[in-house]
Amino acid sequence: MPGRSYLLRKVSGSARRAFSSTSAMAAPREPIKLHGFTLSPPFRASAMTCEVLGIEYKTQFIDVTSLEHRKPAYLKLNPLHSIPTMEDGDYILYDSHAISAYLCNMYGKDNKWYPTDPRQRGIVDQRLHFDCSVLGPSFKNMAIPLLFGKQIQPKMVEHVKESMQQLDKLLGDRKFIALDWPTIADCHCSSTVISIQVSLISISSNFPTTAKINICFCPY
Repeated sequence: MPGRSYLLRKVSGSARRAFSSTSAMAAPREPIKLHGFTLSPPFRASAMTCEVLGIEYKTQFIDVTSLEHRKPAYLKLNPLHSIPTMEDGDYILYDSHAISAYLCNMYGKDNKWYPTDPRQRGIVDQRLHFDCSVLGPSFKNMAIPLLFGKQIQPKMVEHVKESMQQLDKLLGDRKFIALDWPTIADCHCSSTVISIQVSLISISSNFPTTAKINICFCPY
């Protein structure tokens, strides 16, 4: 994965100010706990949300290559064995998009990252659903074989290419994926794009990674 300094350089001046101006409204009683692994875009997107909201958190590494996410201890937290899982005290939540929305609703200082205006939130939600149903799955279908050292089928790469092209259509001439400022949709879409770009370097040097989305602050 690209280093922290590389990702920070990718953030525009206005986005950098937005990141630094947002802090937690009511801090959790104890640090949020995120279960997952850093190669996972959903896990990183949840961590990004904690970072931009100024929420203290800690991570618990889950080794999916040894199927740790399917063992009883993890299944007790998350019966769907998905990554990530969040613990906020005795409250447990899974699905990264739900986690980001919860963190904004619970601890956001303002409505910048997840607006309450119905039309603005509608656009943010649409982009989140795009990541959840189109962009993310296209990468996941390719990444799982890669993770376990299996052969990548050409059709998998084509699906990723199509999803990236659709992302560019959604982005248009804007700096950010949903609104004129960064939102949690940028955390999620940019996290997936980072993984796509890094993964495809090892697969095809001439793959047109066309997405122009700003890379959000990433702690990894």
